[in-house]
Amino acid sequence: MGSNTLVTKTISLEEWGIKNSKINYQLPPAELQKISVASYDGKETANGTLAVNTGEFTGRSPMDRFIVRDEVTEDKVWWG
Repeated sequence: MGSNTLVTKTISLEEWGIKNSKINYQLPPAELQKISVASYDGKETANGTLAVNTGEFTGRSPMDRFIVRDEVTEDKVWWG
């Protein structure tokens, strides 16, 4: 029979230079949105979704590519 025990992890982020900070971990999306708007990290749009300006780096690097091995690429790519 399975256990329904809820375990809360306690971790330290001090080794990464994060001290005396409040960490929001595993919150529901609505709560994260509320925190983002309250801290001016995002704005609610007219339909209630969260909009965030990510700045200069808004997408993936052009060098981040994945090639799928299939019948088209099988004989055209050196697979190592």
